[in-house]
Amino acid sequence: MNNILIAFKGYGLKVIMGIVLNSELARLFAEELDVNELGFVYLGSAGVVFRVNGITFVIDAGDLLEEEDIAVLERPVIALYTHRHGDHFHARVAMRLYELKGAVIIANDKVYEELEAFLPSTHLKMLAPLKGVKVGEAAIYAIKANHIEPANMYYIILKKMRIFHGDSSGYVNLSKLRANVAFLPVGAPSPDASPTDAAKMARDLNVEYVVAVHGDDEQKNAFRKMLEASIMKVIVPREREFVRIRLS
Repeated sequence: MNNILIAFKGYGLKVIMGIVLNSELARLFAEELDVNELGFVYLGSAGVVFRVNGITFVIDAGDLLEEEDIAVLERPVIALYTHRHGDHFHARVAMRLYELKGAVIIANDKVYEELEAFLPSTHLKMLAPLKGVKVGEAAIYAIKANHIEPANMYYIILKKMRIFHGDSSGYVNLSKLRANVAFLPVGAPSPDASPTDAAKMARDLNVEYVVAVHGDDEQKNAFRKMLEASIMKVIVPREREFVRIRLS
């Protein structure tokens, strides 16, 4: 049975194999997005699902996606993993993303080693820092994170948009890059990330929209205040809430 998509203004419904799903994640795929728009749902920790240019990106989903969540994702799906800490990576979820959605999975060396026995090389790519890979229309580059565990940050280039994900990293000089949207870690439980470091990276990237992830409420609010005087649009998302970003 093909997926039946029913879109209503303000919320989304999706029927999959006769089961009606009504969630903010389903809404991400029910809403129509213009070419200069990005929609996302924050999962928690550093985890995010976003949709842009007809591509679904899943970054650091950890164990935060259930079967019914994966069911609503629309192909093509690209899943990226920064490192193997449990709040960022879970093998079961990664394998189900491939099995249910044919996801192409991009990971650092340690995550790759955990998955290579289970996934075909066509759908599992290891990306070392300063290396890149092309998946469809997306060019994806890895940048070495400043983190206690070896980890990647990711820089994604699409036709009309550049997107950055900062893992759970402390400050890294990103002044040679530019991004339209950045998901930046602001603290806990990372021993390396902080509101100050995230604000410095946001300024380096000269970003239009910056989304605070991977931190507690106090750290996220501190990060927002640090950038109040800037022209950047700061988003502190609630978990499992659909957010639409429209670039100027």
